[in-house]
Amino acid sequence: QTQRQLNELDLRRYKGAYLPTVAGYGTWSGSRLNSKFDAFTPGNQWFPTLIIGAQVKLTLFVGLQRERRIDQARLAVAKNNNTEITLKQSIDLQIANARTMLINAQRTLTSQKDNVDLATEIVRVTKIKSEKGVGSNIEVLDAETALKEAQNNYIVALSDALIAEVDYQIAQGQLK
Repeated sequence: QTQRQLNELDLRRYKGAYLPTVAGYGTWSGSRLNSKFDAFTPGNQWFPTLIIGAQVKLTLFVGLQRERRIDQARLAVAKNNNTEITLKQSIDLQIANARTMLINAQRTLTSQKDNVDLATEIVRVTKIKSEKGVGSNIEVLDAETALKEAQNNYIVALSDALIAEVDYQIAQGQLK
C-alpha cells in the first residue's frame, strides 16, 4: 500500500511538471563607498538597495520525455495494483490450504482414535478368548502389537493436527 501511494505521488509529480511555476524573490542591502574602513562610525551615510522580482516559467515543449515518464508512472501504479491483487489472492490461497490441511488432520485424528478404540476392544476380546482356551497367546500378542501401532498412529495424527492448527492460525495472521 505504501508503494502504491508512492507511485501515485510520482505520477502526480510528473503530471505537475506541465503546470506553470511562479517564483518570487527579494533582497535588501545597503552599501557605503569610502576609501577608509569606517563603515560603522556614527553619521556615515549608507545607500540602501532593494530588489524585488517575480519569475513565471511556462514550458511549451521539451520533447516527449515527460509523456514517457507519465506513462512509466502509470504503468508502475498498474503494476503495483496487480502485485497487490496477487498478494491478496496468495494469502487467500494459503488460508484455504491451511484450512484444508486442518480439516484433513482432524479427520485423520478421529479415524486414528476410532482405530485405537477398535484395537483396545480386539485386545479385550482376544484375552477373553485366550482365558477360555479358544484363542492362543500369539493372537493376544498380535492384538497388543496392533494396539501399540494404533496408539502410535494416534499420537502422530495428534501431532499433525496440532501443527495444522498452528499453520492455520499463522495463515490467518493470529500467530506470528
